[in-house]
Amino acid sequence: MKRYKKLNELPRGDASGRLTHGCLVVEGGGFRGMYVQGVLDSLMMHDLNFDCYIGVSSGAMNGVNYLSGQIGRGIYLGLKHRPESRFVGFRAILENKGITGFKYMWTEVQKDWPLNELRYNDPERRFVCVATNMLTGKHEYFEKGKDPDYLFAMQAGASVPFGSHPVKLRGVPYLDGGISRHVPVEWAIKEGYEKIVVVRTREKSYKATKEFSDIVVNGIYKRRFPKAAKKLSLNSFYYNKEIDRMNRLEKQRRIFMLAPSKAVELSLFCDDVDELAQLYYMGLNETNDSIEALKKYLEE
Repeated sequence: MKRYKKLNELPRGDASGRLTHGCLVVEGGGFRGMYVQGVLDSLMMHDLNFDCYIGVSSGAMNGVNYLSGQIGRGIYLGLKHRPESRFVGFRAILENKGITGFKYMWTEVQKDWPLNELRYNDPERRFVCVATNMLTGKHEYFEKGKDPDYLFAMQAGASVPFGSHPVKLRGVPYLDGGISRHVPVEWAIKEGYEKIVVVRTREKSYKATKEFSDIVVNGIYKRRFPKAAKKLSLNSFYYNKEIDRMNRLEKQRRIFMLAPSKAVELSLFCDDVDELAQLYYMGLNETNDSIEALKKYLEE
């Protein structure tokens, strides 16, 4: 697998300590999340450090570098380590019982660019992830600083179905938050946030058109997790319902949405580092272009 040759040309820096009151709501999508990395770096460059962040699946994982205020860290580490099978691939499956190498992330990857833990743990900034309870089929929220299992909940919430074993928290099996909640705008509204910025990994016009195969879903999950299996079987229906609701909220100026300007055709686990870098710069540049409109929304 080829390696990215322009790592030293990627943006790098530290965000200011100024906080912006509001909630950033971030969609998942595997390596489509490289678009999100570009969005987040642009926000930090423009001094927009929201004091609440909630993400689903890779959307939660991307938030770590945003809270730590380390511009460029996410894309640098992602592109550098994508070719490693311990990061994503066969060796990750052996070590983690899932295709994503969380152990490798928490240890070896960390050595290349240590996390600013002091800033990440700032109690003034909320960080929430979503995971699916496989017994109930329902989404659950976990918050940094409040839930002792937060780190494992984030891992569970980013463990994709079919490619990962459930992660147990207090004896309960959990998997990807995207099984039961795709873009948790409703959480931000219920928490009372007046300013909500949604970051998508799909273009605004995107609609899911196919469900997971019932044969595959039922064969893997129905016997042990019938309620979660039902959610998986109707995943596109629930996704489109959430998106319709979100589009109405955007028209009402209740939320502000940042989304790719065109369809992102990358596979969930794309291994072409040049394509991943292009997606990152797409997110960075498109957010730069949207900053004035975003600031206007925040000031309304």
